[in-house]
Amino acid sequence: NRLKLTDSEWAPPGPADRNTGHTYSAVDVVGESLAYAIQGGTSGGRIYSWSGDEWRPGISTGPLFGLDVPASALGLAVGPRGAVWWIDDEGKWARMPSQPSTSGEDLLAAAIVTHDRAFAGGGRAGLFHWNGAGWTKLTIAGATRNRGIRGMWMAPDGSEGWAVGEDGLILHYQ
Repeated sequence: NRLKLTDSEWAPPGPADRNTGHTYSAVDVVGESLAYAIQGGTSGGRIYSWSGDEWRPGISTGPLFGLDVPASALGLAVGPRGAVWWIDDEGKWARMPSQPSTSGEDLLAAAIVTHDRAFAGGGRAGLFHWNGAGWTKLTIAGATRNRGIRGMWMAPDGSEGWAVGEDGLILHYQ
């Protein structure tokens, strides 16, 4: 169920929000009247948007796992085998023009600063950087093996960031 807390009671915002049976993997909130949630699963996926009153189904994407939406016209979502979706220049969710080469590994975490600067991580594939033209795999100094990235955060101006992952991995970007 998609529920909304009103006063002291959780209730579906509308009839379509009852007993959806969907599994959601990530949510990000831009403001009171704008949020996104990823509905995923092995058979498909979709990005839902919150309008302040109800959840609306968006584009069908296939499964996705990680989401970062720091502003209404800026968002990044990642998933299996290097799948990457973003909010394009027209303000709509679309598959990115380029996908990172993950050797089949899943991406689980996303962070976007601008349309020319984004990060994705996951699986044993490691950490990737988007520079506006293509994806580059980043080297993690001192790592004796690739450890999966499970979550990340970037400051709005891109000056600082954090990533966390498997086997106690914590990375700090400055």
